[in-house]
Formats: sequence, C-alpha cells, structure tokens
Amino acid sequence: MIQEISQLRENSIQLEEKIKSLENDLQSLNQNYSALTSENATLKVKFEELEQAVQSLSSFEKERESVIADLSAKIETQPDNDLKGQLLELSHLQKEAQKGISSFSERLDALEKSLKQSPTAGIFSYIESREDQNQFIKFVEEAVSQDMTYSQIDTFLTEKLNPELDQIIKEHPALTKTYIRNKKRK
Repeated sequence: MIQEISQLRENSIQLEEKIKSLENDLQSLNQNYSALTSENATLKVKFEELEQAVQSLSSFEKERESVIADLSAKIETQPDNDLKGQLLELSHLQKEAQKGISSFSERLDALEKSLKQSPTAGIFSYIESREDQNQFIKFVEEAVSQDMTYSQIDTFLTEKLNPELDQIIKEHPALTKTYIRNKKRK
C-alpha cells in the first residue's frame, strides 16, 4: 500500500512536470501567434498603402494618355512651338512616372516576398536546428524576464549559446533585436 502511494505521488509529480511543460509550450505558441498577428497587420497596412500608390500611378497613366491624345490631335491641326514645349514637358513627366512605377514595383515585390515568408521568418530563418531555435528562445525569455538591457542580453546570450549559434546571432543584430523587442512587449 505504501509503495502504491509512493508510486502515485511519483506519477503525480511527473504529470505536474508534463503539465508545466505543456503550459510553457502553449505560452510560447501564444506569444509566437501574437507576434505573427502583429506582423501580419503591419504588412497588411503596408500592402494597402502600396495598392493606393499603384492606383494613383494608374490614374496618372490614364491622364497622361489623355494628354498625349489631345496634344497629338492639336499637332495635326495646328503645329506650333507651344505644343513642342508641352510635348517635351510631357516626355519628362512620362520618364518621371516610369521611375515612380519602377520604384513601386520594387516595393510591391519586396512586400510580396515578405508576405510569403514562413512563420519562422526573421532570425529563425538563419537558425536551422529546431534545438538551437528552442535554446535561443529559452535564453531570450530568461533574459527578458530579468529585465536586462539589449547589451546585457547580448552578453548573456554569448555566455549561454554555443559558439556557432552565437555567431549567427552576431551576424544578424537587427533581426535579433527585433525578436527581443517583441518579447519585451509581451
């Protein structure tokens, strides 16, 4: 009977440890979900801004085509020097518009790439091993819970992480700081 009670206590302790582990995993998942939700909202706002810019450029393009048609008609009926000046100005405006369209196209491409990134984007796209990712998360959470500064966290991570992982973190300071900043916000 005493042995059974002892076994039940041991099982209870093991279950409590598993529950705590699952709770920690759930908390980590919730934090990751919150960070991704926030990042997704930011990207949606940027995407909407770019869509508005594209619509504006599209409207400008229609207006430009209309002006070209009007000027072409005027040239056929009454060629003069004013029209030539207007055509030169229009040509200049067209070049500027093309530059703007190219710039917006590049921004749209960059936004599209960032939207297609996996949920483990950011610093985790450089940390291949799931074990290293978990270790990094664990030590960052530990440092954040101790209200360390970014500099202190950097030193702390250097002490705790293996040299290869620490090198990855050092090579991508902005991504590391972004991850830490997100953890501090929670």
